[in-house]
Amino acid sequence: MEKFIGDAVMAVFGAPVAHEDDAERAVLAGLAVLAAIDRANAASAMAGLQVRIGVATGEVVVNLAARPERGESLVAGDVVNTAARLQTSAEPGMVVAGERTYQRTRARLAYAPLAPVTVKGKAAPVPR
Repeated sequence: MEKFIGDAVMAVFGAPVAHEDDAERAVLAGLAVLAAIDRANAASAMAGLQVRIGVATGEVVVNLAARPERGESLVAGDVVNTAARLQTSAEPGMVVAGERTYQRTRARLAYAPLAPVTVKGKAAPVPR
């Protein structure tokens, strides 16, 4: 876990050490979160929890001296903003993967097509 932002949580895979399957691990973690939310909602009619997840893959600057427990950022870069924008474009109960994530995981994971989305900070629509 990299940080909590209000009711949002950001997790980072591959920092400070990258792995060949980081994109896949990130998507699978997102799907596991959806399953956990479904279980929580099934266990309590009062729960009514909803979650949206965005996964983006790319290069970041890693602050090895960061102390996330003190609110310091571990990573920074455009991919962080892209993941946040993908998350806001998701419907509740959905994991939305960016183009690079999709390209790296499509042989092992099944995806439903989604139209590109226009987001703040990007000149062109973002594939998802």
